[in-house]
Parts: sequence; structure tokens; C-alpha cells
Amino acid sequence: ARSDPLVVPDGWIDARPIGEGLLASLERERGEPPLVCAYLKPARVGRDREGLLALYSDELVFVTASGEDRVVSRLDEIAWVELRRSVLSSHLRVVGTDERRWAVASAAPLVPLFRSLRQLIANPRGCG
Repeated sequence: ARSDPLVVPDGWIDARPIGEGLLASLERERGEPPLVCAYLKPARVGRDREGLLALYSDELVFVTASGEDRVVSRLDEIAWVELRRSVLSSHLRVVGTDERRWAVASAAPLVPLFRSLRQLIANPRGCG
């Protein structure tokens, strides 16, 4: 766990306040902060989702920037995760019961989340 679990892309000054608001909402609902979370800016505005991706010891939760929609993936149902990076965008892919993909403009917020997610999937009892 990090002292500040929220990672935001550099250069997007609006991302931190939105991410902090979504994080506070999740913390109130769950009664605990996530291990790490990333505010995701879309690779293609209008096509990709913007919001907060939060990693807990049992779930990966995505909350849209509006706070209205959520996607929850239970970690014990995830079989594979991958992070692909290119010059224009990065993709986090989560494969399990369902396949979910997030395309983002910057991989920087995803790297600590991806590392923690892989560790939890590999060793669920060693974390959390």
C-alpha cells in the first residue's frame, strides 16, 4: 500500500481533483482505501472511458469520471492481465470470466496498478 494510493497522469491538472473525489466516494462505501488506484485519461476522447481504476485485495473497480457507472472484476475470476504500451496509447487488458480493456493516453498511472494487480493474482494471500 502507498501513502497516497492515487496515481494521476502528468500534465492533466483536472485529473487529481476528479480522482480524489471518486477515491473519497469509494473509501466511504468500502470503509477502506484501495491498495493503489489510477486516474485514467482516455486515449481517444468519446470512445474510451475516463475515470478511476482502483485495486483492492479482492476486486478491481472502475468508476467513470461522472461517478455514475461502475465495473467490478473479482480478482479470483481474473486469469490474465497485460499492459501494452505504444507511443500514442496504452492498453490494460484484464481477462477472466469477462474480458475488459482500458485504453489510456498515458501508461504512467497504470504501471504501479498493473504491478500490484499481477502480484495479487499470483499471490492473493501474500497481499492485503
